[in-house]
Amino acid sequence: MNRLVVIEDHEIEAFSEVRAPAKKSILTIGGCNSLEVFNQLVDVIEFTHFWRAAVPTVMSPPIELQHAEFESEEFSRLLNREASKIVYKRIIEAPNSIIVFEAASDFVTGVLKIDDTIISDIRNEIFNASFKDIVFNENSQLSRAKFISTDSQFYWDNWKHYFDLFYQNILKERIRRGVSVLFLSRRCCTTELKDGEFVPLPNARIISARNRILDEIDAFISCYEGVKVVKSELSLEFTSDDAPWGGPWEFHPQHAYYADLRAKFLDAVFPEQKRGAKYLANWIAEITQSLSKTKAVLNRIELEALEAISSVAQIRVERDLLVETSALAQVDRAALEQKLQVTEFEIEQLRRDRDIADITKGNLQQELDIARGHIKDVQNALEAVQAEKAAVQLDLESIRGDRDTLSQRLEEMAIAVQGSGDLSDSLREELLSQANLIEEHANLNLRISGEISYLRDHLSSIDAAFHFASTRYSERSNGLLHRLARRIAIFFDSIQLRKSGFSEDIYLEENSDVRDSGMNALTHYVMFGMRERRRFPTVRCRI
Repeated sequence: MNRLVVIEDHEIEAFSEVRAPAKKSILTIGGCNSLEVFNQLVDVIEFTHFWRAAVPTVMSPPIELQHAEFESEEFSRLLNREASKIVYKRIIEAPNSIIVFEAASDFVTGVLKIDDTIISDIRNEIFNASFKDIVFNENSQLSRAKFISTDSQFYWDNWKHYFDLFYQNILKERIRRGVSVLFLSRRCCTTELKDGEFVPLPNARIISARNRILDEIDAFISCYEGVKVVKSELSLEFTSDDAPWGGPWEFHPQHAYYADLRAKFLDAVFPEQKRGAKYLANWIAEITQSLSKTKAVLNRIELEALEAISSVAQIRVERDLLVETSALAQVDRAALEQKLQVTEFEIEQLRRDRDIADITKGNLQQELDIARGHIKDVQNALEAVQAEKAAVQLDLESIRGDRDTLSQRLEEMAIAVQGSGDLSDSLREELLSQANLIEEHANLNLRISGEISYLRDHLSSIDAAFHFASTRYSERSNGLLHRLARRIAIFFDSIQLRKSGFSEDIYLEENSDVRDSGMNALTHYVMFGMRERRRFPTVRCRI
């Protein structure tokens, strides 16, 4: 049964003091390190990051700039933030917010000094690639501003001066009230993890000099009571290809560095709650799970690579077989061409024999004509003999013998004539047979030429396929894990951005070029947006 509870008037004041837990408010001053650290802790804290703000640019006096109008609204907005000291005002307006600041990010850009005012020189591609070409109006105070390099001792003398003002005017009172003031003590990376080895960065000597300056700043900060120094692990201060915000750079360490700092900041913001250890345990579990998935992907890719290598080997075997077959076909073709030459020689010989037979036939025809003349003479002689038969009876038998002999010779001539006719027919048949044989050899040669052309084309296609496959996998073997690691890094960074409350709709609304390209908002922000310094839509980066 539900029971209605009535609160008396005198109980209302005490009841109103019982409030639900609220997220702690944090203001961060510095570069991408602070943004990357606290961006993953938005479930327990609410933070505002003033990107590229530094202690001297925050605490030096404001200035009203004349003739400082620019076509770029972003440039004008950043310049106004620096000149009018908006960051200082925001800090004053949030007296209960935890302050987190650093010094290492100051080395990224130089500063401009106008009288006593110090502002960041935003004519730098870190802010925007187009800013470095901006020229100040000659009538503006900006044109006579003195440029100060952050590598100079003069800058860090000013840094110490303005930090003392920062502490005395703002931080000291907050510390007295129990509001935390945290200094991120870190060093610039001097090495890059590349292919499993630590490789010195090209400008390692300059970085080492900057790190010595940061050592001096650490010692200076430690003299101020109540300022908590959150120091990163030296062994984790190295960069790599999968470092957030655009890959290897001395200002961007790899992921484990940020996880360690998150744990330390959680312990500093929530003392005695052991949130840092819990965060590290969860982070290690997620990394272990991701590594298991990555290992499975690598195993699958390795299996596919082995299958591809096997396919390439099979293609090579088939290519060698086709080369051998083509060589045999070339040998067969040469043999056929040789046989064709022999056949042509035999045909030429037959042609010569035919010519000889034609000559012989002509000679036989002449002899036949002569024989016919003789027969006519004999017939005349027989008529004369018969006329004289009665008178020449004694010579009859002799004449008959001569006649029989002549008849036999005529028969032999007739047989010879008949034989010459048979020889002519035989030559015709032989010539016809040789012509057919020549035609068959020509057809066979044409068919063999077609098969050889087909084999050559097939061999060329196989060679092309082999060349494609071998080239493709040789390229992968040189950098397969490297490209895979990049893809995995992009994938995991996208997951982390989504967990951080990244709004794809707002990002596409603010960036029409991404919307028009049809590219996924998360993927574009990871690959290009962060490098191009596009706004992170869920973080209140007031500038």
